[in-house]
Amino acid sequence: MPTGSVSGIGAPKRQDFLERAPSLFERSSEPQETVDVERLFAKIGRLELENEWLKKSLKNRTAERLS
Repeated sequence: MPTGSVSGIGAPKRQDFLERAPSLFERSSEPQETVDVERLFAKIGRLELENEWLKKSLKNRTAERLS
């Protein structure tokens, strides 16, 4: 199958995309879901602490096995 062809099965999909593309960039009048930024930052902080703890734990276990 030749690449870059606009004939055959790809043409309807391309045409459909070109017709719908402008609506992808329009602003919706529907209300957006609100995000609790403080809650997200708190979650990020907990995950960072957990990640650091896991790194240290793995490092300690690896050092114990090598000695």
